[in-house]
Amino acid sequence: MQDKTEYEDRLLRLIAAYQTQLMRMAFYFLKDQMLSEDAVQETFLKIYKNIHLCPGPDQEKAWVFKIAVNTVRDMRRRISVRLKYLKEKSALAVFSSAPINPDIIALHTEIGRLPHKMKEVILLYYYQDFSVNEIASILNLSQSSVSGRLKRARDTLSRHLKGEDNP
Repeated sequence: MQDKTEYEDRLLRLIAAYQTQLMRMAFYFLKDQMLSEDAVQETFLKIYKNIHLCPGPDQEKAWVFKIAVNTVRDMRRRISVRLKYLKEKSALAVFSSAPINPDIIALHTEIGRLPHKMKEVILLYYYQDFSVNEIASILNLSQSSVSGRLKRARDTLSRHLKGEDNP
């Protein structure tokens, strides 16, 4: 049995390792800085309450993101109103203060327009570098469902970026 100090040290390490990534992910889904901060804070509170269940280092990131994804989903349900998309520049400000390529702005805009289920897999796969297997575990889906969502999302992004089917 680990003592409280070990749990607290582990929590502090998890916060240092994942806070920025979780903030980016939460902001992408919630489109609101304060709601994103609340989601990340709530995620770490849930982690603290369940730190004894945290798997080893090889599965730790997937465990943290599973809690975060579920927390964001819960928050979206609670607010139950569709949030408007922020303007591209303000949405991208969270990700980088460097000059932004117009193609990157277009890509982020189109990712923001994807249906939630497609957006989840794109963000977890490309922005958080999770494997299809890890995403399946995080979202409680089969690997084939994740692969299918990724393919549909890529196809949709490709069509929209080429100017086809663009709303």
